[in-house]
Amino acid sequence: MLRRTLAVSTALAVLAMLPGRGQAWGVTGHAIIADIAEHHLTPATLDAVHALLSEEGLEHLDQVASWPDTIRKERPEASPWHYVDIPLTETAYVADRDCKNGDCAVEAIKRFTAVLTDRGQPAAKREEALKFLVHFVGDIQQPLHGTENAGDHGGNKVRITYFGDNGTQQYPLSLHWVWDTSIIEHHLGIKEEPLSQPNLEARRAAAIAATDIDHKFAKGLPEAAIADPAVWAMESHDAAKAVVYPGVVAPGAEAPASPVILGEAYQKRGWPVVERRLELGGLRLAALLNKALGTP
Repeated sequence: MLRRTLAVSTALAVLAMLPGRGQAWGVTGHAIIADIAEHHLTPATLDAVHALLSEEGLEHLDQVASWPDTIRKERPEASPWHYVDIPLTETAYVADRDCKNGDCAVEAIKRFTAVLTDRGQPAAKREEALKFLVHFVGDIQQPLHGTENAGDHGGNKVRITYFGDNGTQQYPLSLHWVWDTSIIEHHLGIKEEPLSQPNLEARRAAAIAATDIDHKFAKGLPEAAIADPAVWAMESHDAAKAVVYPGVVAPGAEAPASPVILGEAYQKRGWPVVERRLELGGLRLAALLNKALGTP
């Protein structure tokens, strides 16, 4: 059974409002994916996860799900590992174009999977690989982490008014943030705020959402069996083309000068995509970890 509460640090509560190209899903979305994944781990894998996380006195995947977003200043080289910029007007992932020098989510997932699988690596290095994988496998399921449109940095340059919310003067609401956080917030009826204490309401809502989402897709999704991160990225790209951008920005067009006003109709078309991508993120993360950490 999925955990009822989410023990997330103060730093993770704060990071939800930080700007940046690297973020995908808010803290709540990443916690949902981590909880779904943990529900599908084998006993052997769960033991291995607990052993690695115990290096830091931790126990559950949701406790590290947003960790890579907290180290961006200390680890700037990791910034491009959160996403892959497949142009919206293209129809396939091309590594030489979309992942120069292997700096994208597709190749980062492969590299850290190899580290995690190698039992000859130091425990600290494998634990770091685990933390990156929990986050990046989630990231790559977010539609705007698989595409960019006319240099809009995955929708970060597209300003949005969502249910009357414009964000702040310093951090205007963007299309990327709507897909990271706003759609989830509106569905769950919660708000992620920059608090000095963890937002327990959001964490509990994430646990409930993980249970509900996983129950809805109890028989699994056919796509979950796909183990290729490049395919996951193209799924996100195609979802962005089919659902995220229509009615907001045309393919190949620059971001509008004024905020695009969106609300209930967009929420209704967006949530089923978010829900499916969260579930796929959880199932795919579980499959990856079961293969990497299961009984040799």
